[in-house]
Amino acid sequence: NQIRFDAVKVLGDGGAKVDPVEKHFQNNALHWAADRGNEGITEILCKAAPQLLDTQNINGDTPFDIATKKTRDPKSSKNLLSMLEPAES
Repeated sequence: NQIRFDAVKVLGDGGAKVDPVEKHFQNNALHWAADRGNEGITEILCKAAPQLLDTQNINGDTPFDIATKKTRDPKSSKNLLSMLEPAES
């Protein structure tokens, strides 16, 4: 896991394009990080590409929606959810 974290950090810090989506569900990297509950990678992606916070997949789910659905214990996932929470309009 540390190797993946380090790789994502290098890519994010280096300005790599992190917003491509996969074909089937149209999830991007932030959707997948939220799905896995990975706070470290979520933080990197939020800083490197904040525009990903508002993206929706084929089901209309944002990364926040996915994290909310996957969370079994909101207290332990508080940091993850706060990073992904949509800004108020």
